Amino acid sequence: MWMLAIALSVSALLIAWWSLREASLHYQFWKYSREFKPGMTRKQVEDRLLAIRPDFHRLLPPTTDYVDLGWVVPGVCSATQVIALDFQMPDPQTIEDNDTLIRVELRGLNWGCM
Repeated sequence: MWMLAIALSVSALLIAWWSLREASLHYQFWKYSREFKPGMTRKQVEDRLLAIRPDFHRLLPPTTDYVDLGWVVPGVCSATQVIALDFQMPDPQTIEDNDTLIRVELRGLNWGCM
């Protein structure tokens, strides 16, 4: 009987942890989507990102900046949740201060398995 109680308790804790993690990710997305609006320039976005999260990254080709929110499931496969900031660029190979933000999304990035 006590084994069943332990198994149910562990299951309940895992579900609670996952629910809190999901709520945290969606709250972070909400904060970023309120701060960064489509139509902003890359300079405006990146200046603000440098002020609040200097660890943001740029994907290549450089049409997307992203803020890493952490691992989805730690382990062998590297999957992480990010806030993706997509830009419209006249020349996708040249980063310009006046590139225009077109979308802010919560995304999962899969870096592959070892």
